[in-house]
Amino acid sequence: MKATTTTMHPGIIIKNTRKVQGMSQTRLAERIGVTYQMVQKYESGKSQLTIGRLKQIGDALGISVNMLLDDKTYKADNTYIGLEDMELKLLKLFRKLDSDKLKEGFIGMLDDIVKLHLKG
Repeated sequence: MKATTTTMHPGIIIKNTRKVQGMSQTRLAERIGVTYQMVQKYESGKSQLTIGRLKQIGDALGISVNMLLDDKTYKADNTYIGLEDMELKLLKLFRKLDSDKLKEGFIGMLDDIVKLHLKG
């Protein structure tokens, strides 16, 4: 079954990014100084997002305002912007690594694997 392509609303990007990071609505709300119900309204599109609020949310999620406003398309059946299931799994596992040294080592290893694959 082919996924539907659709324009993404900033609230969807907020929700998907928050979920990938394992952040609750309550935690995001605390970081931006609103209630979790307000975060629900932002994510569902029931409440307008100002540029200032988008900046706060972007900072809290560690992403740029541009990403929140980007009019890219995504697969509606995916849980994150344009990522396939294995890519999403890789990202989630990578984010669980709590050491920069481990992350750098993993990236180096993956880079070596790709280089070997491309040579073969």
